[in-house]
Amino acid sequence: MKRAISTPGSAVQSTSLSGDHIQSLFRRKMESVKNLESAEKGIVMGLVRLRETVREKSDRIGFVCGVLTSDGPEFLDANLARHRNYTSSLREAFLFPVFSATDVFDDKLLERLKDEPESSWRRMWRGVLSTQMVTDLFFTPGWERSIGAKDEHDTAKNLGLKIHYLNEDHSHNLLIVKK
Repeated sequence: MKRAISTPGSAVQSTSLSGDHIQSLFRRKMESVKNLESAEKGIVMGLVRLRETVREKSDRIGFVCGVLTSDGPEFLDANLARHRNYTSSLREAFLFPVFSATDVFDDKLLERLKDEPESSWRRMWRGVLSTQMVTDLFFTPGWERSIGAKDEHDTAKNLGLKIHYLNEDHSHNLLIVKK
């Protein structure tokens, strides 16, 4: 079932975590990452730390999914900026922490992992989502063009996680999947 939900633009963020704070929780865990297997462990450790930080205020964590590389290298910078913009808007609108791949991976780490096959990236994000520490997935417009985002969508549905479809105006629709 899909139903429309308006985004509460004036909500006060009860988690008191800035994007920089969320990013630092993950990036500290990623400093020694050499491959996607250790990246998955680092992300999960970052999620554990994030959950501990907001434990008394929220039991939810959101993750933003969408097109990053699928449009080709000439659109990567624009897609990364768009992704960061959606993530920032969601942090302001929801009373729980929201993160995205742009919070986890910096340019140096991406350079170290550039030769990893696409299938390994999908396996890594499936592993992260299977911990069910992420409770809500937010899919940006056009996510269907991304093989990785489609895999994250399938994984979220299979796990019964909350799926939100974002619109260009940053409002969203919520799909509740029952296991």
